[in-house]
Order: sequence, then structure tokens, then C-alpha cells
Amino acid sequence: MNFNYEYPFYAAASALGIRVIAADLIGLGTPGQHTYVNHTEEGHATLDAARAGLAFSGVPADSPVAFYGYSQGGGAAAGAAELVASYAPELSVKGTFAGAPPSDLLEVVKAVDNHMIAGVAGYAVNGALTRYPELGPLMDRYLNDEGKRYLAAAADECIGQSVENWEKTDTRTLTVDGRSLAEILQQDPQVNAVFTGPNYRLDDRALNAPMLLINALHDDTIPYGQARELADAYRGLGGTVDFVTDPLPEMMPKTAMNHAIPMFSQAGTAFEWLVDRFNGVPAGA
Repeated sequence: MNFNYEYPFYAAASALGIRVIAADLIGLGTPGQHTYVNHTEEGHATLDAARAGLAFSGVPADSPVAFYGYSQGGGAAAGAAELVASYAPELSVKGTFAGAPPSDLLEVVKAVDNHMIAGVAGYAVNGALTRYPELGPLMDRYLNDEGKRYLAAAADECIGQSVENWEKTDTRTLTVDGRSLAEILQQDPQVNAVFTGPNYRLDDRALNAPMLLINALHDDTIPYGQARELADAYRGLGGTVDFVTDPLPEMMPKTAMNHAIPMFSQAGTAFEWLVDRFNGVPAGA
């Protein structure tokens, strides 16, 4: 069964008078493999969606725009915020909400091992294999038969199916030598260069509008520390970043509860912040 758990956010934004367009990103319904947390491609897709939304609405191309996303969507929103100056400079971006963005994929892959959503690591590897086919022979050498089945299944799955099929998977059981996927991505120089490169890592391009970053202190999926480091990096590049720590106590580790709940509990904070940006209130005021 599939359902759109993000619909309440669309409805809330619409009720505030904000036009909403949801970027479907690449794959899983559109042509091509799901390029999970490839922030360049996600950012471009988000910026293209903003352009299309303005054109469809018949409003001027320089009408105010904001980006909103959580988890993978937070990475897409942050990617768009980094790339707007070079890819879509005509857009008048007023602000970005990036909730729990996966800015350091190696840390995320480590966090989701033995996790309810352990299947998402397969999304990342599959996306990289599509864009960097030279990695294919390497991963073939590292993965055993179960690991290859894991990647083949992940190519057509979303979260619900991955939970059903791969909940609490120990990725050491997927490899020939018993290393985890995180260890392989970290230790192989060629693979590591991809996953730490500019397409997958946030923080090396300046923002041209304020950003709100929110991450739960006990997030068991997107580690809190990388969000703090991302905020510091953007500030170091001259950006304005408001950072909110969600204090939800640790509960049911490795289930994504501490990751998922703030998506809903902090939505009001995010919308209030974005409305202030649309109304010209300075960030941090």
C-alpha cells in the first residue's frame, strides 16, 4: 500500500497562500534509476520544478520562491540552495528549509546499517552505479549473491517495500569479505571519491538566501553532528543559517522514530520561518 505522507505539508502551505509544486526528482516513476542523495541532480530537479511552477502559474519569473524539504528532500532543498546561483540565477529565492539533510552520505550509510530502513543504502549505491558505471566491477567484486539481490531489489523499491524486505539488515552479510557497506564506501579510494565528491556532499557552495536547518539531537538516521557541521560550513561561506535542535528524547533506536517525528512536529516552525522570509523579515530576527 502506498500513501502520500507529505500531503499535509502541501495542504498547510496552500492554506498559508503559498503555491506548491512537489519535485518528483529522478527515477521511481520517471525515466532512469533513482539517484538517491545525488544532491546535484536533486538540486537541479528542484530548481527545474520551481521554474515550471512559476511558468504554469503565469507569474513573473522573478516571483519569490522558497525550497522546503526533509530528509532526502532536505538534501534536495539544500542542493537547490547551493546551485541556484549557477543553475537558475533568474529565480528570486527568499529562503530554504532543509530538515535533517543527508550532507555526509558515508555517515548516513553507517547509521542505517542494522536499521529498519537499511534498504536505503541500496538506493544510494544503485544511483552511483548508474552515474559512475566504472564502479560496477568494483561492487560486483565486493558483494556476495545476497548483496547483489539487495541492490537488484532496491532498484525498484521505496521505503515501505524496503522496510518489508530489508528491515534490520546487517550489511556485513551482503559482502564477500564481511565488511559493512559503510566500510567499503569509506575504504575503497575510487568508491570513496564518488561518495565524498561534490555531487554527494553538501557544504562547499555558498548560499544566496537564508536557510533554516532543523535536526533532531537523537536522530538515528541522519546523524545530528553532520547537520551542525553543515550549518557551520555555510556560515563560514558567508551564509545566513538559523539552526534548530529538536530535543525529542531518544526512543526506539534504529527505527527512524527520532528522524520521522520532527518532520511533522517541526513543520509549523518551518512554515512560520518561510512566511517571514516571504514577508521580508530578516532571518534571525
